[in-house]
Formats: sequence, structure tokens, C-alpha cells
Amino acid sequence: MVEIANRNPVSTFEANVQGTCRPTSLWPRLWRRAKILALCGREDLRPDVRAQAEHEILEQYLDPTRARQVLGWEAGFTHEEGLAPAVGWYRTFLAHADSH
Repeated sequence: MVEIANRNPVSTFEANVQGTCRPTSLWPRLWRRAKILALCGREDLRPDVRAQAEHEILEQYLDPTRARQVLGWEAGFTHEEGLAPAVGWYRTFLAHADSH
């Protein structure tokens, strides 16, 4: 998406959000976070959900409509399909950063 944005000056000063356009409650987000922690080998970490916030947004979603309209962007894979490659990328990036 960054490559597309760099070629499209209209997008330079706009925030573009990617998502599924489907409301997502807290529990699927926690499941994804748990899956990320498992991929990182950190199953020992657990989310601390206290349910104490007032006026919390119970369901929220990210809408990629503007990115589609302005940039012609479409997701190439689901969040779940992208987790392992993303974790691998961060591992490589951080290992390289630590070595310098």
C-alpha cells in the first residue's frame, strides 16, 4: 500500500485505514492478540481485561473504502493469513536493528 501511496499524490496528506468493514468485538481482537503472542513464543503473556471503562465502544471496525477509492487498494490476504509473515518480518527487522 505504501508503494501505491507514494505514486499517488492525492493520498499524501490523508490517513488511509485498512480493515474488513465488519464490526469486531473485543474477544476476536483478544484471540488475534493471543495468536500473535503464540507466534512470538510468548504464550506466558495474557491480556489484562478489566471491563472497567465507562462509555467504551463495544464494537468497532476499520473501513478501507477510502484506500480503495483513492489508491485502488484491496487486501491481498486476511489478518490471520498475514500474522505469521508479519511476525517473521519484525523478528528479522529487530534482529538486524540489534546487531547495529
